[in-house]
Amino acid sequence: DGRVRILFEGHIFWRRLRLCGIDPEPLAARNPDILFCKRSTNHYRGGAAEWERLERAAALNRKAALESASWGAFQIMGFNHALCGETSVEEFVDRMGSSEAEQLRLAVTFTQKTGVVRYLKTKDWINFARQYNGAGYAANSYDKRLAEAYRKKKR
Repeated sequence: DGRVRILFEGHIFWRRLRLCGIDPEPLAARNPDILFCKRSTNHYRGGAAEWERLERAAALNRKAALESASWGAFQIMGFNHALCGETSVEEFVDRMGSSEAEQLRLAVTFTQKTGVVRYLKTKDWINFARQYNGAGYAANSYDKRLAEAYRKKKR
């Protein structure tokens, strides 16, 4: 629909609210699809529906909500805004929404500041996927998908 691609993570929202000094438990009963303690993909809706989930979360706490979504083509979590060179999550979101070129610039900064760029340079897809996506990378075959995408583009 023209907006930047996002995926809202309710378990991250739970943690971010706690960091803001807000107890998420009383809010969870009324918001079970945007606020839950453990990671679950059951509430993913995709597309514009992810924006609806984000907007509902933002009504509870805007900063925590923006930090709890992954943004853009490279799906960088909002709480990583400083690792992308931005001083606030709001600036990060604005840049993510401005263009795909900005999404790439933010991703390049992120890979440099986190050090995962070294795995890209050596085509070490396993370590890149592990560091970039976390322990669940193998369940989603991120390393294999990266290797295959590289092979296709190299041809």
